[in-house]
Amino acid sequence: MAAKACGLEEHVIIAGGLVKSRLTSKIIGDTINYFSVRPLIPENCEYCSTVGAARTIQSKKKFNP
Repeated sequence: MAAKACGLEEHVIIAGGLVKSRLTSKIIGDTINYFSVRPLIPENCEYCSTVGAARTIQSKKKFNP
């Protein structure tokens, strides 16, 4: 994981719709255990990517009139 490579094992935030999927949540869990990271999964994590995308679009509009 990139977080492990950068020494950020204690600061891993996992977000996006795939976290709620049964298949991917098992894969994510196995990967977390393998790399010994401590994740933070926010409440309503499936909306985090959407909010980030919306904020990106909003900020591009501000800087590109």
